[in-house]
Amino acid sequence: MEVFVMQVETILSQHPGVRGVVVLGVPEPRLSEMVVGCVQLEVEWQWSDKSFGDPPRNKNHNVLSGETLRQFCRRNNLTGFKIPRVFFQWKKPFPTTSTGKVIRGKLLDEVISILQPLHSSM
Repeated sequence: MEVFVMQVETILSQHPGVRGVVVLGVPEPRLSEMVVGCVQLEVEWQWSDKSFGDPPRNKNHNVLSGETLRQFCRRNNLTGFKIPRVFFQWKKPFPTTSTGKVIRGKLLDEVISILQPLHSSM
């Protein structure tokens, strides 16, 4: 089964809290590849690692989480295996070429370096 990252990015970019998104296929021994979403938030939104049902910490902000985005994907009819298993709030600019195209290989290297300590502790 193949995941077309542009399809997933298009759906995620429709969420009102998402300013930018890049979806990657990260090598994963058990699944062969794991879908990961790197998300930049709109200014008035904040990220939460808590579950979907938890109340926002600050009533003046909208809260976004990985679970919220997974549910958004489901509501927009994205097939389950295409939905990112892991989301990261990406606080810095995505690495780009001089023409503005995202350098996916560089971003993938950064994501793998973030995920390695998580996999080794499991």
